Amino acid sequence: AVVSGWPRYGRHVLFASSRTPNSPPSFGLFTVPFEGGPERRVTMSEGKEGVVSPDGREIAYVRGPGTWYRKGYRGSSNDDVWICNADGTNNRRVTSFNGQDSSPMWSADGQSLYYVSEFHGVSNVVRFSVASLLAGKGSAELTKPVPVTNHAEEAVRRARVSRDGNWIVYECGGDLW
Repeated sequence: AVVSGWPRYGRHVLFASSRTPNSPPSFGLFTVPFEGGPERRVTMSEGKEGVVSPDGREIAYVRGPGTWYRKGYRGSSNDDVWICNADGTNNRRVTSFNGQDSSPMWSADGQSLYYVSEFHGVSNVVRFSVASLLAGKGSAELTKPVPVTNHAEEAVRRARVSRDGNWIVYECGGDLW
């Protein structure tokens, strides 16, 4: 199990685990009370890298079979970013790029997602407005992600944003940025 989310509000920890009955095995998202007790499955199919929105109402997560990274990969093993309600209902696909999308992060106001994508070439952090998607008034299909970082050679990996949204820390090459 990998802890992936500490909600600001609420009394549960969000984690990813391969304790699903799926074959082949894949990760799913679960919650467990801070005090201990039985886990509750959040995603009904694949889910990993889950992060809880600032208001605690939604979870952004990665869905897809990708368990490895290869620069420039395009194909059936790519991962996409999805959003669901905190209870696991109302799953909505945010990205449909035919490459890898990972490391979703909520903006401080909860109106945008940052994530790592090769949409513009080499993996970089991008920003994507999800305000209309959250309000149920639109589709993510019509909007393109906006570049936040611009690394040309090495890929960005494992990005995380500070709670106030002022800083994003990530790996690129052998360094932390």
